[in-house]
Amino acid sequence: MITLLRTEKITAALGTVQDPDLKKDLVTLGMIKDLQVNALQVQFTLQLTTPACPLKEMLKKACIATSRTSPARTKKLKLSDTIAAYEKEVVRMLLHYSTMPIQDNIPLYEYLLCELQDVTFHTPACKAIFEQFKNRHKQKKATDADYFIRHGEETIKKFVIDLMAAPYAISDQWQERYQIYVTKEEDNVQQAAFENILRLKLRLIQQLIQENTQAFKKANEGEEDHFLKVHEVLKKSEMEIAQQLGMVITQ
Repeated sequence: MITLLRTEKITAALGTVQDPDLKKDLVTLGMIKDLQVNALQVQFTLQLTTPACPLKEMLKKACIATSRTSPARTKKLKLSDTIAAYEKEVVRMLLHYSTMPIQDNIPLYEYLLCELQDVTFHTPACKAIFEQFKNRHKQKKATDADYFIRHGEETIKKFVIDLMAAPYAISDQWQERYQIYVTKEEDNVQQAAFENILRLKLRLIQQLIQENTQAFKKANEGEEDHFLKVHEVLKKSEMEIAQQLGMVITQ
């Protein structure tokens, strides 16, 4: 009976962790599998929508933290943390597939540099790497992960090495023996890059909405109209990007 009650308590706690993209909790989404609870420990599997999910570590930490406490309210990942996660994922793809040709035989790095030319990265290492890519591109110099590992500062070297570590792998023997077939990231790099760019831009716009809302609250008389107009423009951009991602955003 005690174990049953504790299982219900843990399930309720995990049900307070939300997927920031799907806007639903992990239990409702069926992402919590194989939950086992006894007097000494709690075990469960977090099944993500994709093995290479940029928010993997953040969701994992949120689940571990909330399973140790009683649920009080829905736990949402900090917007700044999700921005950092998507920045790292964009930079990872830039480092890993920089010269891979995509549509019209354009190398991936040119596509990413073009799509993100107006974006300012918040994560220091990501910002430094992206700026270096832009500068070397202007000089028509090739740049990839090896360049940063050989010539970057120690903090950048470590960041790149950690970023380039494979998030998951299934051996050829397992695929053949158990008929497990996983779509490889390199088979659909352009789509993956496109979606990560949109998700990053969406989070940045949502951050601007938050900042604009705070500014509106402190606005003097006569300034409200300006912030309301800015809000309308930002919300329109937010909904357009969300629509491309198949997400629903409330007004």
